Amino acid sequence: MRLEEPVDQHDVAEVPRRADAIVPRRRALGPAMQTTAPAGPLPRVAVLRSTWAGRSLITLADQAAFSLWGLAVTLFAGHLNAPAEFAAFSIAFAALTFAAGFDNAFVLEPMTILGRARYASQLRSYIRHQRYPLVLIGGIRTLAFCFVGVVCLATHADRLAVAFFAAAVAGNFLLFGWIGRQTAYIFGRPAAALFGDTLALILVVLTCWALSRNHHVGSVLPFALLGSAGLTLGWPALARALRVAPPDSATPQLSVRSLVSEQLRYGSWQAGLNILSAMSLHVGLLAVAGFLGLRSAGIFRAALLMGSPFLYASAGVSLLLLPTLAEDFAGGHFSSLRRRACTASALLVAGGLAYFVIVLLAARGIIDLLFGAGYTAAASLVPPLALAATISMAGLAPSLMLRASQWPPHYLIVGLPTVTVSLVGTIALTAHLGLRGAAYATVLTSATATTASWIVLALRARRTRAGSDG
Repeated sequence: MRLEEPVDQHDVAEVPRRADAIVPRRRALGPAMQTTAPAGPLPRVAVLRSTWAGRSLITLADQAAFSLWGLAVTLFAGHLNAPAEFAAFSIAFAALTFAAGFDNAFVLEPMTILGRARYASQLRSYIRHQRYPLVLIGGIRTLAFCFVGVVCLATHADRLAVAFFAAAVAGNFLLFGWIGRQTAYIFGRPAAALFGDTLALILVVLTCWALSRNHHVGSVLPFALLGSAGLTLGWPALARALRVAPPDSATPQLSVRSLVSEQLRYGSWQAGLNILSAMSLHVGLLAVAGFLGLRSAGIFRAALLMGSPFLYASAGVSLLLLPTLAEDFAGGHFSSLRRRACTASALLVAGGLAYFVIVLLAARGIIDLLFGAGYTAAASLVPPLALAATISMAGLAPSLMLRASQWPPHYLIVGLPTVTVSLVGTIALTAHLGLRGAAYATVLTSATATTASWIVLALRARRTRAGSDG
């Protein structure tokens, strides 16, 4: 697992040998996952699906639809609820995001990184075997959320109790939607994911429009809408991806025990990062709720949403690029890996800077339009939070390269200093400066994560160069 190679191994004479070595892998994946269009005239839609540029456009459209229906539900909950009720929904949703990180650690992330890199000839069986850890993790999550709901009822936190019970049910349907979407990308069919996300977006928009005259929707209805959208996304995305996927070509059957063991080893590092990331991502919301109350937490959550578009874009870029970057690494194409990762990060940073200027000029108008007069205090928090999202985009390149190199320890190495700065900085600044302090702490956390990612990548590259020279 090397990120760098000596320059003489990238000579032109070496290219045909590497190309020949990777052709069987590409053919085993089927035409749907090749990065170049097949020879001969094709319809425009087929060309769009078969070329890298075309699949990139489809992925951007899919990520936009995926982000929009999730954002629409959150805005729906914020616009039609008082800040305290919206804070209860946001805290339960943050807990659901934290719990879903374990699904990502032990199933979704290993599927993306290991699936095409190691099981290209047995992808159907590989995907099918994921049901065993998924059922176990989903059951544990549901029981844990119900337990938290009972504790909230016992402590007379009725709003939080209702939100956690609703999240316990909705989480399983959301997970199904994420699995279907992830499978579509593993099989190189982003159009299948786009179809499912478009249906989910239509469902969410029509439901929000139909209920827009209500003055209070609570937490149950937004979570029910999220679960329905997940189910609407999952079925068509999964069905369309599997319909065009190439059949398994390898004769030896996969061992469920060895596959699950491999994913548990890989995911243990990611699970540790998930705990650290959840602490760094949500400590601001929890600190504001603890120091300033649920109403202030709702206002802070509304401001956080203004930085979410580029975080969604980052997730979409990772979803598209990671399988290809993992192949580049496995095939020894390190310059291609670096070029793709850095280009994606640079484009997102440029977009983030433009977005930062826009929200700097029009933050109050946007907040009033989306949430109403009760959230006006969030306008002053939007510029630093948008800046924090832009700084995070600068850390996408090293993160992608480290993840594609299949070196899981980097998760904890980057996460430990990040969560330390986040915890100490958020608690201290929120206690002294209130909402502004929580926003400034978010900027500090993003800068720490980005800096740590670049340092770890540089140290990793230096170590591999030293090993190859030795």
